[in-house]
Amino acid sequence: MTKYAWDVYWIAVDPELQGRGIGKLLMAQAEREAVGQAGQAILRIETSGKPSYARQRSFYESCGFEEKGRIEDFYQLGDDLVIYAKKISSA
Repeated sequence: MTKYAWDVYWIAVDPELQGRGIGKLLMAQAEREAVGQAGQAILRIETSGKPSYARQRSFYESCGFEEKGRIEDFYQLGDDLVIYAKKISSA
């Protein structure tokens, strides 16, 4: 990636502990780490467009990420690649 661009690959919370804000705390820490490097950052997430991933996509959106692109049938027929991004700064 570039000086300001970061990929978020995995944020996982035990299913028994989900819904308690742990995922948002982890994402906030990732954002602090990224911004701490250069004062600003663009975080990118790639995920599946399958209905079974709707909860993950909703989580990313609740964290302020916006869908920036979609490649149809990327993973397989009917399974799109969905790209999310969020621009952040220390200001």
